[in-house]
Amino acid sequence: MHQNIGSLYSDPPDEFWSRVYKDLSIHKSALFPMVTPADQRTLRPYFNAGLMVVRPERGVLREWPTNFIKLYEDPVLAEMCQKDVYKRIFLHQAALVGAILITLKKEEMFEFSPNYNYPLFFHEKFEATQKFGDISDAYTTRYDIYFRKPTPGWSERLKGPEEIIAWLKEKFSEKEHEKQPKRYF
Repeated sequence: MHQNIGSLYSDPPDEFWSRVYKDLSIHKSALFPMVTPADQRTLRPYFNAGLMVVRPERGVLREWPTNFIKLYEDPVLAEMCQKDVYKRIFLHQAALVGAILITLKKEEMFEFSPNYNYPLFFHEKFEATQKFGDISDAYTTRYDIYFRKPTPGWSERLKGPEEIIAWLKEKFSEKEHEKQPKRYF
């Protein structure tokens, strides 16, 4: 979706990604360019764990926790994650990169458009260059933590079918939000 901790394709892999590739035995030939919808950066494979469609028989989801444990137990990566909160938070996505690249070839993957996992208010939370405010063609949306403290007037800035915007406004009103269990992460 955006660069986050992803590795720019135009630069050599940094120490973190070099270590991930080494620990998970990811060969350079498995890497390919991907353009992020939110900030238009070209990265090495870096997958959003928020929405995936997988074939269970391929084993991607079985490989993922195995990879996470390998990365988590690496003392060099542990030190990097200790120093960088984003690496610590998104180590699971680095493990997912390995699970996918070890299990599948690029030709076997299909990238959905941003209309799937449509990043509602993504630019406001993550300073993305692309604005996502027209939900007319969205199939599914994501909003991360935006509605914990939404910007006043958020529903007036959305474009799309009035009935869907009204439904979102109802579901994400302060009253509805207060009913949700408190989360401390």
